[in-house]
Amino acid sequence: MPRVLAIGDVHGCLDELQELLHQAEGQFDAIVFVGDLIDRGPKIIETVDFVYELSGRMDVTVIRGNHDDKFCRWAKQSIVHALENGKVPGIKAKNMPDWQVGSVQGRDEHSSSAPLLCSVLDDHNVRRAYEHIEEMTAETYYLKWGEFIFVHGGIPADWYDFPTSRGGMRQLMYTRHVNATTGRALSLGKQTDEDPYWASVYDGKFGHAIFGHQIHDLGDEDLMYEHATCLDTGCAFGVALTGIVVDTDTGERLNRVTVLATEEYARPRNWYSAKSGIQKAGDK
Repeated sequence: MPRVLAIGDVHGCLDELQELLHQAEGQFDAIVFVGDLIDRGPKIIETVDFVYELSGRMDVTVIRGNHDDKFCRWAKQSIVHALENGKVPGIKAKNMPDWQVGSVQGRDEHSSSAPLLCSVLDDHNVRRAYEHIEEMTAETYYLKWGEFIFVHGGIPADWYDFPTSRGGMRQLMYTRHVNATTGRALSLGKQTDEDPYWASVYDGKFGHAIFGHQIHDLGDEDLMYEHATCLDTGCAFGVALTGIVVDTDTGERLNRVTVLATEEYARPRNWYSAKSGIQKAGDK
C-alpha cells in the first residue's frame, strides 16, 4: 500500500515541519511537498537544506511553488548584484523574493526585502538554496500518483489535458479563480463575484487534487472539496502546518496531521476564504 504524506506550504517553518514529520512517523512511505518551501518563515535556508537532505535518503517529491519559482528566477539573474547592492535593476519589485526573516517586524506578505535578504544570507547560502531548489523542483509542476494529482496552486477548469509548454504548466502554480463561463484561469484580482474558486468546480478528471497556495481555515469542511483537498493553513502567518496521509491505490485520505505554528512569523494584509467567499483582513 503506497502511503504518501503530502505536506502544505512550509514557508521556512522548519520547526513545525520537523514536528509534523515526527507526529506522522511510521504512517507513510513517501513524501510530497506541494510547494513553497521558502519565504516568510524564520528558517528559510535551514528548511531547504533539511528537505534536500531528506530527499537523499527517502522518496521525496517537491512540487514547484510560485514562491520557489520567484526566488529561483531572481537568484539566477541577480545573486551577486543583489548581495552587493540590495536591489536588482531591471527586475520589477513584484518579482523580488518575499523573505520574511526572524519576526513579523511590521512587514506584510507583499514586502520586497532584498536588503533584509542581504543582511542575513551570504553568497554561498543563496547559491546553495538556489541549486537545491532547482534540483528538487525543476520542471516538477505536478505529480500524478495513482488516484491523486498533486499540484501547488490549481487546475484551470477548461483543461482537458495537461499542456506541454512550460508557460501552460506554470498556470498550475498560480491558479485560484476560474472564469464562470469559460473555465479559464484568472489572474489574481481579476475575478468577479461570479467566478468560482477552482477547487469548488473541479470535477476530478485528473484524480483527486492535493494542493496548497491559497490559505484555508482549519476545519475539514473548509479544507476538503468533493474532488480536492487543500493543505495551506497559513503556518507562516501563525496558524498551522498541515499534512495528509493518502493511499494512492485506493484514493483514501487516511489521516490528517496538523501542527500549530509556534508564532506569527509574517503578517498578511488579508486573505480570501475560498469556500465562504469572505476576505479576511489580517485575522486568523
